[in-house]
Amino acid sequence: MLKLPFSLSDTAASLLIALSLVVHAALINALGVNVPSSDEWAFVSFAAAVAGGGDWLPLVFAHHNEHRYVTLRLLLAANVWLLGWDSFVMMYASLAVAAFTLFGLWLMTRQLVGSCVWSFVPIACLAGGLMQYQNMLWGLQLAFYFVTACAVWTCLLLTYHSRRAFAGACACAAWGTFSAAGGVLIWPIGVVVLLGGGGGWRRKALWLTLAVAAVAGYSWGYSPRGGKFVQLDYILADLGSYVHFGLMILGAPLGAGSQAVALATGLGVVIGLVICAAQLVRRRDQLSRAHWAPIGLALFGLAIAGLITIGRAHQGLYIALESRYVTLVLPAAVALLILLRWLCKQPGVGRSLYVSGCALVAVGVVGGAVAGLDGAQAWAEMNRRTAFLVHTSVLWSDDELDLNRPKLRHISPLRHRIVALEEHRLSLFRAPLDTWRLVRWQDGVALGEVLPGREVAQTFICPVATLRDVSVPFATYQRRNAGTLSLRLFDEQSDALLAARTLASADVRDNAFVIVQLSEPLSGCEGRRLRLEITAPDAVSGAALTVWGFQAFLGGELRQGGELVPGRELGIELNTQVSVRRRV
Repeated sequence: MLKLPFSLSDTAASLLIALSLVVHAALINALGVNVPSSDEWAFVSFAAAVAGGGDWLPLVFAHHNEHRYVTLRLLLAANVWLLGWDSFVMMYASLAVAAFTLFGLWLMTRQLVGSCVWSFVPIACLAGGLMQYQNMLWGLQLAFYFVTACAVWTCLLLTYHSRRAFAGACACAAWGTFSAAGGVLIWPIGVVVLLGGGGGWRRKALWLTLAVAAVAGYSWGYSPRGGKFVQLDYILADLGSYVHFGLMILGAPLGAGSQAVALATGLGVVIGLVICAAQLVRRRDQLSRAHWAPIGLALFGLAIAGLITIGRAHQGLYIALESRYVTLVLPAAVALLILLRWLCKQPGVGRSLYVSGCALVAVGVVGGAVAGLDGAQAWAEMNRRTAFLVHTSVLWSDDELDLNRPKLRHISPLRHRIVALEEHRLSLFRAPLDTWRLVRWQDGVALGEVLPGREVAQTFICPVATLRDVSVPFATYQRRNAGTLSLRLFDEQSDALLAARTLASADVRDNAFVIVQLSEPLSGCEGRRLRLEITAPDAVSGAALTVWGFQAFLGGELRQGGELVPGRELGIELNTQVSVRRRV
């Protein structure tokens, strides 16, 4: 019998481990949008300074809110130089850092419990959960991936007694410190790992010296958000809310967006870590250097959850479930799984606890995948709307721009930031528009009924690079209409039919968009003149549909019954099939 050089079981486990990274990449490919999002708009002046040859180096060390994004700004500068600020590069860099983190967790697990691939599957699934969807689709959050990766590798490398490993740990801690505020916590956690995992006094003294230098450098000229720190008496006065918030944020990676589930899961993580701590103390004679890596990682997860709680709990419990914090607090739950896997090999309650933990992870990862995918689609839709608003900003007054900009976060695409991006051809201005949405929908005026001899024809210049679908809003006069409706899209120059759709008028809801989807995407569409014809060959007056006309922007003509409708065009939307608006 032919003996395979690998185990099919291990191969299956390896594929499951790799699946988390594959899903991460697929999410970026499907839902990523090349546009600054939320707080990234605050970095436009930095990117413009880099692109314009300004004095941008002093800005590298500037702090944004609580963070000094030194490493992020350096990478952003390289991105601007080489690619004109491509957000996808930052997203895929986050994926690469996530893979590097996963590799570090594998080494940490193998060092403690051996190289059983299946024992690493729940850890990988938890570490790559989709509740991190914002970080996956938001280039700025590369900084958070850096912090988590540096925490994992610092804890791991400090358990190796070699100069190279120690130098690597110091480099990781420094990189994490200047990636985001939570990275400062790596230094005190490193002290715990060094004290527990052994090492000479010179190594400990050097670590402390570097820690003081790094923290001093990070703190130089630093002021907290709002100019003041949260006071202890304020926390003590509302301690219950802070504890509630802290438990929820620990359980958020497995909470599937539910406050109750996150609270229960966070409580489970804390109880699990307490049990592990008791068992480790009880078996302290069995502890080795390998134990201190997950111990340090657990302490880091708890510490950063506490830091976020102190800084954010006063804003409301819902903040604890925000996707952006999941990557930072994941180490607590991941370290718990690693420690439970070790206890599973010991006599006592370890096996039942480990099985319970794996079951909780399985349910939480599946629930998180469903909730995370919904959240990712909403996040992508918000970014698509932002991209359209930015691309068409010249069509909007300042008041309209303020009314329509996303309100999810405090930082917004203000006009001077948009002008800076366009002037230097950065970010989304490096490529043609991908989506066209209805401009100034408040200005809509209903045309006459679409009847035989009163057909509607709209010519327009295609504003998108690749055309996938066309949507038009209809009015029903709030009645059920008879007959059929036909929409056909032509290339105006060649008169070639590009797409067509026929449906019953009765199936069209009031103010709903009717979609005409091309069988194959039309590439090179930008600048081509197209014609959309809307007919109702068997409609009768009093039971027919009409369409909405809006202020003309697409450089074409709108006609009904052959007569020009001056200054108006159909409410055409292009490539917006994912929109949350009602469509048929």
